[in-house]
Amino acid sequence: MLPSSHADTRKKRVAFKALLGEVDLTFDQPEGQEPPHAAMDEVQRRLAGVSRAFETLKVAHDRLVTANAKLMSDNKAFNFKKERQELRAKAGESDELPQKLKDQHDRNNRLHGTLYTERKTIATLQAKLSKKDKAKKN
Repeated sequence: MLPSSHADTRKKRVAFKALLGEVDLTFDQPEGQEPPHAAMDEVQRRLAGVSRAFETLKVAHDRLVTANAKLMSDNKAFNFKKERQELRAKAGESDELPQKLKDQHDRNNRLHGTLYTERKTIATLQAKLSKKDKAKKN
C-alpha cells in the first residue's frame, strides 16, 4: 500500500510540476560522451511520467469542461422554465382582466338601472303629491 500511495503522490507532484512547467529532465553527462543508458532510461521514465500526468490532467480538464457545460445548460433551462412560468402567470392575469372588467361593467349597469328606476319612482311620487296638493288647495 505504501509504495502505490508514494507513487500516486509522486505522480501528482510530477503532474503539478508539469502543469507549471517545472519538470526537470536534465541529467549529468560528461561532455563529449554518449549519455549513459541508465540516464537515458531515467529520462524516458520521467518523460513517460510527465506524459501520463499530462493525459490525466487533460482527462480531468475535459470532465470539468463537460460538467461546466452541463451546469450552464441546466441553468439556462431552469431560467427559461422560470421565465415561462412568470409569463404564463402574467398571461393568466391578463386573461382574467377582461372578465373582471365585464363583471364590473355589468354591476355598474345594474346599479345605474336601479338608480334610474328609483329616480323615476321618486319623480312619479312627487308628481302625484303635487297633484294632491293642488287638488287640496282648490
